[in-house]
Amino acid sequence: MNATSQQLAVIGALMGGELSGRELRAELERREVTMKRPAFYRQMARAEDAGLVKGRTAVTDYNGVPITERFYEVTGVGRSAWNEAMMNFGLAGGV
Repeated sequence: MNATSQQLAVIGALMGGELSGRELRAELERREVTMKRPAFYRQMARAEDAGLVKGRTAVTDYNGVPITERFYEVTGVGRSAWNEAMMNFGLAGGV
């Protein structure tokens, strides 16, 4: 599967484990990949549709106020796309 550069950035950020959308956006910004919030969630919906990531919704507590958050993790298809990209870039030792 040919993943886009933004999809690969998302997969790379998620290789360490599940992150909330808020945490994932912060990690992407740390890696200098910036997207406005609506663009981020459109990108994540496309990545889910492609089977690269799996999302789930959970209610968490924020200072006593329940909020609904979206959490994401890499799928096997996403890991395969990551490994394929790393091989194409000549980087050994995908995950």
